[in-house]
Amino acid sequence: MNMAPEEKLKHKKAARSNSSKHDHSPAKKMKLSVRDSKQPNTSGGSDNLAQIQQLKDQIVELKSTIMQRDHTIMEKDKTIGALKTELLFKDKEHSQSLQAINKRNETQVNALKEQIRDLTKQLDQSYQKARLR
Repeated sequence: MNMAPEEKLKHKKAARSNSSKHDHSPAKKMKLSVRDSKQPNTSGGSDNLAQIQQLKDQIVELKSTIMQRDHTIMEKDKTIGALKTELLFKDKEHSQSLQAINKRNETQVNALKEQIRDLTKQLDQSYQKARLR
C-alpha cells in the first residue's frame, strides 16, 4: 500500500498515541524504545538523535521515579522505626504493670493466708475451751 508522506506521518502519530494510551509505565516505554531501536533505521541520523533524546528523557523519568520511591521507602522506614520504638516502650510499661499487679496480689494472698492462720488458731482455741467446759 503506497501512502503519501503526510499520511504516513499521521499514521505513525496515531499509532504512537494509541500505544501511549495503553503503556504508561516507564518500563514499558523503555521496552518499546528498545524494540524501536532494533528496527532498521531508514531516515538517517535524525531518528537516532530522537531515540537517544527519548532514552535520555526516559532515564531522567526513571531516576525521578526511583528517587520518589526511595523517599517513600525512607519515610515508611522512619514510621516503622517509630512504631517499633513505641511498641517496645508499651511492652516495657505493660511488663512493669503486670509485675506490680503480681506483687500486689502476692502481698494480698500472703496477708489473707496469715489472716486464715490467725483465725484457725482462734477457732482451735475456741474448740478447746468449749471441750474443757
